[in-house]
Amino acid sequence: MVKKKLLGIVSLIIMILACVPAYAVCGVYDEAGLLYDTEAAALQMELVDLAELTGWDVAVVTTDNTDGKTSVLYVDDTYNALGCGDNGVLYLLDMDNRELYISTAGKAADYLTDSRIENIFDNVVDYASQGRYYLAMSTQISMTVDYYNAGIPVNQEAVIMRITVLAAGAIIGIIAAVMAVHSVLKSYGFKEVGHIYEYNNKTSMNLTVNNDRLVNSFVTTRIRPRQRNNGRPGGPGGGGEGRGGSSMHRSSSGRMHGGGGRRF
Repeated sequence: MVKKKLLGIVSLIIMILACVPAYAVCGVYDEAGLLYDTEAAALQMELVDLAELTGWDVAVVTTDNTDGKTSVLYVDDTYNALGCGDNGVLYLLDMDNRELYISTAGKAADYLTDSRIENIFDNVVDYASQGRYYLAMSTQISMTVDYYNAGIPVNQEAVIMRITVLAAGAIIGIIAAVMAVHSVLKSYGFKEVGHIYEYNNKTSMNLTVNNDRLVNSFVTTRIRPRQRNNGRPGGPGGGGEGRGGSSMHRSSSGRMHGGGGRRF
């Protein structure tokens, strides 16, 4: 009888694990107590929908005590502490520093670029200032869905620069070709024929053969030192790397994060 019960429990556990999706929804962590239970439940469902759409780990965190940390340090440490994976986004409402912050990792950083995150904050910072915290967090999630459906943005500045360089090269090439053709036509243009010199009767030519022999040769070599590629700063605290429109920085765990914040 005991064996049957144990077998049933094990079977139930296996069935539950089999139903768990490949992504993990980190959930809603209202540490500051800013949300009603119904609001937290609604945000949880919105996070589930976002995770099903993207396959990312997603979470909402509110806090009124960051233990003296800045928002970026707190959100990155919290992302790792919750066990979120390589691809994910965490939305932080930091009452201690009065700041909204979005932390991205992996593929999420490709979709939530710096400019898109700034646009999100443009739309939600007033909600946070007015104490409408559910709307502030819910709007961030819905705009993330919109940006994901819109796809990874093209770096417009790089495209414009490339087109400009190609156009400038084409124009310079055309000008050079026209000048070369003009010079050739000018050099070989027909001129008025004057006196014709009788070169057959008044000239002579004597051909001789000379042989040049290579006696010796010298080859000089020199070691060319490599140039060091120093990393450029980018992102909070410096030491970051550009990533398709997202400023990346390395957290204390060693994971690369994108994102940004806005005070309210």
